[in-house]
Amino acid sequence: MRVCAVICEYNPFHLGHAYHLRAAREASGADYVLCLMSGALTQRGAFARHDKWLRARAALENGADLVLELPTRFACAPAPDFASGGVALLSALGVATHLSFGCEASALPLLSAAAALFKAESPAFSAALRARLAGGLPYPRARALAAEQLLRANGPPVCPPPCWRSPTPPSRWNTCKPFRQKSPPCPSSAGAAAITTRRCLPSPAQPPSAQPWRGAA
Repeated sequence: MRVCAVICEYNPFHLGHAYHLRAAREASGADYVLCLMSGALTQRGAFARHDKWLRARAALENGADLVLELPTRFACAPAPDFASGGVALLSALGVATHLSFGCEASALPLLSAAAALFKAESPAFSAALRARLAGGLPYPRARALAAEQLLRANGPPVCPPPCWRSPTPPSRWNTCKPFRQKSPPCPSSAGAAAITTRRCLPSPAQPPSAQPWRGAA
């Protein structure tokens, strides 16, 4: 049995989320899709636009088979804790064979390399980070650009600059990082596999099979 997990907020649920759920099922060959969703509060510390029951119902009506709540302790935490908390809970469940997330570019090798870099920060990375911070950049941007500098120095460009300047990659490489520490116990002997879904909707010739979420009828 294959179970594909998604760590999410759905604030609010939209067509892109419906597409991701369908694409995650197709890419993983999963029998079931499990969503680990934040509750009343989101990662930014604000209340979600809709209550958790409405958002869970939207997910269930558009491809999810089960929605569980991500505790507030992790749901409102910075990206490293948000990601590690979600992965730890999925690991404790012991059923997830795949973890799926969207990204501006389908760049799992990039995310894995960044996760390895952050897991054991080298003196060169620390120096590059300090130089960016001294230049007045905020910490998240300075950290991303320092990582880009080191990854580019170790080989050909791994991702175009717009990918690094987007807020999405930092949250995704933090999702990958716990997988470098231990794989969640699950029925698959290879452990849970991380898969990415390119963040775009299908062409008009291939519309999503799920209907847009329009709230309660």
